[in-house]
Amino acid sequence: MVDRVLPLKLEDTSSGGDEIDTFPTSLDPFEDHIECAGLVLDETSTRDESVRVYRSGGNLTFVDASNPTPHTLSDLLAGGMGEDAHRLLDQLTHAIDEDSFDEVLRTNGKIDSIITWETDAKLKKIREVTVSRSAGKVASVVLKQYDASGVLKEQLTETYTRVNGRISSVNRVRA
Repeated sequence: MVDRVLPLKLEDTSSGGDEIDTFPTSLDPFEDHIECAGLVLDETSTRDESVRVYRSGGNLTFVDASNPTPHTLSDLLAGGMGEDAHRLLDQLTHAIDEDSFDEVLRTNGKIDSIITWETDAKLKKIREVTVSRSAGKVASVVLKQYDASGVLKEQLTETYTRVNGRISSVNRVRA
C-alpha cells in the first residue's frame, strides 16, 4: 500500500495564486502546482540523490545512477542518447535491422571491399569494408561508417600482426 500525502500550502495572489490562504491548506492535486528547483526520487532504504529531475534553462533534465550524464526530455524523445552512448551498444543489429544492398569488389579473385549501399541504385553508402593485403595475406581492414546523408562519419582501422604466418594480434584505431 502506498501512502499518498498532500503537502500543505500557503497560497497568495502575490506569488501567482488565485486566492489568499490565511492558514496552511492541503494542496489540491487537480489544481495546484508545486514550484521547486528539482525533484529527488529515493527508495525507502536509499537516500543518495542519484535519481533527479530538474530544470536546466528551458529543458526538463533527468539523471540516474545508470545515466549520470544529464539527458533532457528532448534527448529522450529523439532517441535518448548521444553518439558516445550509442557507440557503447552492441552494433550487430545495425547490419540486421536495415534494408540494404551489398556490392562486393574483387581483384584477382580476392575480395578488396564490400560496400553496403542503401539500395541497388548505389546512390548512398551506409558502410564500407576495405581489405589490404601484404604477400597475399590480409594485413589490414578499414571499416567506414557513413551518416544518414551518405557522408563518412567515422572509420576504424584494424591492423593484423602475424607470427609464423598466423595472426597473433589485432590493433584497432578509430578515426
